This record gives sequence, structure tokens and C-alpha cells, in this order.
Amino acid sequence: MRCDICRSKAARWAELLWAKSTKLRLLLQGPPWLWPRTRSQRCLGLRRPLAPWREVFAVSCLMRCELEGRAGRPLEALRLVDLGLILGGPETFVAPGLFQHARSLAFELSESPSAKRPRQGRLFEAGTEVLPTLRRRCAQREEVDLETFLVSHFAPKTPLILRKGCAWPAVRRWSEESFWCGGPLGQRFVPVETDYWMDEGFKIMQLCDFVQHCSEVEGHSSAPSRGGYLAQHALFDQLPELEADILTPELALCGEGSLLRQVFFGPKGTVTPLHFDPYENIFCQVVGVKYLRLFPPSESENLYPREGDLSNNSRLEPADLLAGESAEGAYGDFPKLQKAEFQEAVLQPGDLLYLPMGWWHYVKSFSTSISIAFHFT
Repeated sequence: MRCDICRSKAARWAELLWAKSTKLRLLLQGPPWLWPRTRSQRCLGLRRPLAPWREVFAVSCLMRCELEGRAGRPLEALRLVDLGLILGGPETFVAPGLFQHARSLAFELSESPSAKRPRQGRLFEAGTEVLPTLRRRCAQREEVDLETFLVSHFAPKTPLILRKGCAWPAVRRWSEESFWCGGPLGQRFVPVETDYWMDEGFKIMQLCDFVQHCSEVEGHSSAPSRGGYLAQHALFDQLPELEADILTPELALCGEGSLLRQVFFGPKGTVTPLHFDPYENIFCQVVGVKYLRLFPPSESENLYPREGDLSNNSRLEPADLLAGESAEGAYGDFPKLQKAEFQEAVLQPGDLLYLPMGWWHYVKSFSTSISIAFHFT
């Protein structure tokens, strides 16, 4: 009884707050500046106390969810709950309430007669990709023990591909459209970047709609990506049930600092422009095929780094390195690029790549692709 009274009071307070606060209404619509700010605050090494605005935001999402539920709008209620988990994170005081509402609302929506029914198919068809010819292959092994990895690759900071290094249940289960679109999981909302530089911000999409977008792009034989990338998102914090399908690789436990897991889920043709990261990366390819070109830190002066806060990103245009090479004269303004030494890799489902800290890398998906990066220092 007391719990019901508290909920009733909270709902009335939320109604009053909602009526009075124009800023809060705009905030709960998910303005574009929220996602990059939150992503930067939750990146590796920033284990600072939770920003107060995130705590307030999560509480506001939970209260507004109560109002939407009472009004018979479960879809909007679920959108707000997921927004609270995405931008607030699992550390907020109200996170348990957000998780509880997310489970119940997603189940309710999945059981609705109007729920979208998944197509019985795969996210991509193996063997249909037209891959570039590799000229300078990255070192690869079928297996490696921890001592050999530490001595031969981790200490000297040289990349390594471990074939079938992440042969998890996810490799099989996550490749099915029905896994993402069927049941409560398909009803959940996720943050989708509309462009790499976040000039257009991000949008919140249901997983079933995002997977449908990937399928439409997959059906075009040579079309570039039309945008939409679930990138650098702590998806396991928002959807912890996915953790049952993966394992943390032993190679990702070599660091002394924090371990951050981030998911990259996007359509065929998605490109991540040339850049480097300030942490070690065990990059696991779960679904689909990706091409990577890797440049050692010693080649930085040949890769035209930007200035200021974006100095870990290259000025190369077009951002699609392969498209630039295929267009005559496209890199005429960047002559030093031709001198740069590099290594190449094509990752298939179940492959693992050790990407050392400070190595520049360009990434392109040749199919609908899901990857998990284990970042550590």
C-alpha cells in the first residue's frame, strides 16, 4: 500500500513538473547533444562520480514513464525508460526501477496483436561479399597461449588476428533476424548515430526497426551505407540479458585499468574513418565481415592528423579510404599517405583482433556487422 501511495505522489509530482517545465519536455525528446556528451563521460578512464544531470534525467524518465503508462501509451513509456538507461546508465539511483519497467513494457508490447513479426532470415548471407585484395596481411594464428601473446604481441604492440578466437553462442544466435526482432528484445530502443562526426546527432530507434534498416541496405548489392550505426554503445549495460551469449576473452584481461565493452552494430557499407584510440582493444567480430587497415603510430605524420581535440582523427577525405583509392586523384591533397606503411585484415564471424593502443585504423563493413570491442589500459 505504501509503495502505491509513493508511486501516486510521484506521478502527481511528475504531472506538475511536466506541465511547468518546457526544458524538461525538450530534454526527454532526446536532443542530439546528449548522446555524444554522455558517450564521452562514460568512456574508458572516466570513472568519476555520476554527473548530477544524468541522475535527474533518469528520475525524470522514470516519472514520465509512469504518466505515459497511465495514459495507455506503452510504446512512449518504453522509449523514455530506455532513454533513461542509455543516458543515465545502470549506476543511477532509479536504475532498478527503469530495468523493471523496461522488462514489463517490452513484454507487453511484444504480446500485442499489432507487434511487428520478425522475418525468418539471417542478417547477412555469407560468401556474397566482394572483398578487397589484401596486399599486406596482418599476422594471424589459429590459437595462442597467454605467454606467447604477451611476449610476441602485447609487449611490442603488434596486431594479431586470432581465427575463431571468439567462437561464442552469439556468433550463431545473433546472426538471425528473429533474435533481434522477435519477443521483448525487438521492442527495445537503442541510440543510433546518423553520422560519424555527430553533426546530425543521433536518434532513438526500436531494435526491430534498426534491424529492418540493416536488412534493406544489405539487399542493395553495391549501395553505400545510408547512415545509421549503433556504435560505441554499452549495450550490455542497457540489455544485460545479452551477456549470456558472450565471454570476456582471456587476452582482454591483460590490463591494469578498467575494462569497457562496447558494441558496434551497423549495415553494410558503414565506414569508420581513420583514427586511433588511447587504449588497448580486443576487437571481436560476431556477425558479418569487416575490413580493417592498420597503421603504426610511427606513421602519424603521413596520416594528416587533425588539430586540437580531434588530433586522434585523420583529415583524409573521402573518409572511406577504399573509395578514395578507387577514385583517380582523390588523394591528391594527401601525397604522404602513399608512403605510409600499413597492415590489412578481413575479419569473419568468430575472429578476434588485437589492436594495440595508438595504432591508427580504418574500418569498413562489407555486410551487416556486429562487433564487440573490449577496451582496457
